[in-house]
Amino acid sequence: QEIATIYEAGKSERFSEPEQRTYVELMFDTRDAARSAFGALAGGADPSTLQGVVSRESKTVMKDNVPDLLLRDAMFGPGKQSGALFGPKDMEDGRWLVARLVSVQPGAVYPFETVSEQIRNDLARERATQLLYETLDQLDRSVNAGYDLNQISSEIGVPVISFEAVDKNGYTKDGLPMIGLIEAKDAFNQAFEMSVNDTSSQFTSEDATYVTATRKIVPPSTPDFDEVKDDVRAALVMRNEGEAAQKLVNDIKERIESGASTLDAEAKTAKSAIEAPPGPVTRMNAEESGLPNTAIGGIFAGKAGEVFTYPNRTGDKYMIVQLKAINDPSPDDLAMADMSAFSALNSSLNSDLQAALEAEVGKAIKLKVNNAAFNAYKASISTDQ
Repeated sequence: QEIATIYEAGKSERFSEPEQRTYVELMFDTRDAARSAFGALAGGADPSTLQGVVSRESKTVMKDNVPDLLLRDAMFGPGKQSGALFGPKDMEDGRWLVARLVSVQPGAVYPFETVSEQIRNDLARERATQLLYETLDQLDRSVNAGYDLNQISSEIGVPVISFEAVDKNGYTKDGLPMIGLIEAKDAFNQAFEMSVNDTSSQFTSEDATYVTATRKIVPPSTPDFDEVKDDVRAALVMRNEGEAAQKLVNDIKERIESGASTLDAEAKTAKSAIEAPPGPVTRMNAEESGLPNTAIGGIFAGKAGEVFTYPNRTGDKYMIVQLKAINDPSPDDLAMADMSAFSALNSSLNSDLQAALEAEVGKAIKLKVNNAAFNAYKASISTDQ
């Protein structure tokens, strides 16, 4: 019954096709003729009897198909009925426009059977949202009252999820990440500032609300060497390999830059192939070159002949890159860059103008603040901590 009631109340607006309206556009050579016609129409004159009409066109359209916003509002605005007028408007081609709304054709109403499921889903979503806000309010009151997390869970009907002991990064003793805790962010961080059985504040993210409670505090300790020696060994090996690789590429770079060697000779010694982009790298195609982002920035700031070293994009190898030449852009390249720069500058300018407008409005508006009322309001919502 409720779904049917919602349907009946909103079928002319929410559950029907867009309405169409018919209006006539009258063109005149002079403003005076257009104003005279507007006055006659306002007095109830028949459009067919008007004098000085240069052209006459009847249009039947939907609201979104009227590009002129002022004309659209005059023909489709709230409360507009047959006989509504618009104009005179200078068309900037020597003509003046006057428009008159002739008729309104409501859109076809969708059958109840085709929209009942949509209404049911919207109603369920609305009630779920209302229930969510009520639950969050209850959660906030329970947290402020100092209730235990289990009691809060029982009252609002939400389960408590328990986790193994973790460090401040959210990892267990065995190195497993507890994703659920890590995603709690501020609520998780606060757990390390609380005593046992304390309850955190309520923290809301994009899709969840978190409350945590500390159940046990494990004192810091140093594990036996036998437990971690394999991990220590692996870390040392990785560090030594990284330092050795970095020293190797730095030595190669130094030899090439000093002229003692060349990129081709070093590649031959290392039994490595030299790769080059199929064409010159520009700021427009740099992302497609295969170079890491750090290398792209360095190359466009470098000089011809300069050598750069970077980890590749997968991080398992080093790249030694030499900038061979710097070419001036062609007219076509400049034209493409102009389009990109225009878009970026236009966006930046719009942002700056918006910020400037807000700043000027803020300066121009003088707010009067009732400090006594403001302080009373703050006192009414404050709670003892």
